[in-house]
Amino acid sequence: MPHAFDSVYLDTEVLTSVRWPNESMELHNFLFLAQMLGVKVFIPEGAEMERHRGWLEDIDSEITRLRSIIDKLSRWRLDPDSLTVPNADQIDHAYSEMAMSLKKKWRIETVPLTKREPRELFEMAIRRKPPFKQLEKGVVGFQDTAIYLSVVDHLQKTPAAPAAFVSKDHIFKEVNVGELAKTGGVEIEVLSKLEDVIIRLKERLADDPKRLWELDVHSAERALEHNHKALEDFFHREFGGRVNQFATAGETLHLESVHIAEIKNVQTPPLPERLADQKIRLTFDVSATLHLSVVAIFDSQLAPANMHIVRNPERVVGIEAKVEAEALARGDRYEDVKPLSIINAAAYYAPSSVLEYDEM
Repeated sequence: MPHAFDSVYLDTEVLTSVRWPNESMELHNFLFLAQMLGVKVFIPEGAEMERHRGWLEDIDSEITRLRSIIDKLSRWRLDPDSLTVPNADQIDHAYSEMAMSLKKKWRIETVPLTKREPRELFEMAIRRKPPFKQLEKGVVGFQDTAIYLSVVDHLQKTPAAPAAFVSKDHIFKEVNVGELAKTGGVEIEVLSKLEDVIIRLKERLADDPKRLWELDVHSAERALEHNHKALEDFFHREFGGRVNQFATAGETLHLESVHIAEIKNVQTPPLPERLADQKIRLTFDVSATLHLSVVAIFDSQLAPANMHIVRNPERVVGIEAKVEAEALARGDRYEDVKPLSIINAAAYYAPSSVLEYDEM
């Protein structure tokens, strides 16, 4: 049985597959588990540099595609809004800000590039020693070698403990690559997918039902956070026909929009009580705001002659509600989340229409 690793290093292809520096669901689940279990997460500087470059190329490709679409619409005598494109420095800054924010949030550290002598790398290359390899176009693998040796060097400076290196490149599973780690006195297990790491981490929770339940609740929270639109539509249906309960005398109100501010106190049923692929019920508290507009005030024939109305056309009503929903739990994900009913709710608001009388 493989040893339990206490650190994980992410290669370029894995960063690309989870859409780094965005926080995809898979990446979030991995980082949450790692934090829960005290497993450190590292990104080799070389992998981060490659992903940075790849992200910039992806953005450039998307901008080119959008420009092509606008040119085509113009040829059809349509007049689309002009496309304002950020410059290269702004795009580069956006990447750096997103990456820094994600690393700070989850305490992800960058592993510096290896400082090994060029002679050592050159000798590995001419001997075709993996990660270097011979292809028709010549010897390749410098970047892979630099990344892997960076991991080895970093582990040599830490207490001896197994580590996981996650990469889709099969070259890292070759015996000679493993020898590089053994020669350096470190133990590195190569895994192909982040999903494999998540499975291994969850296995550590098998004898800890309390933390497994915490993980399940967290998965439900994430699903609800990604379903704000469904919740907003649900609140719109629930309150749309009865917003006049928030009106002052003579007002008629209309619900313009709903904003979900916070979801908390998520409750899911105990894991042993569930059946596979069965929809389950969950409850949670919601803080929301209803944005209303005042569409009518008073019958002018009934109002005093010297009265005129000063009004704020918008009324904001705060709602605190406990909601029951239905969802399908599949593995570590909640799908098809559907709000069913409001168990209880309270509202707070202040009048927005003010009546003023002219002095006689």
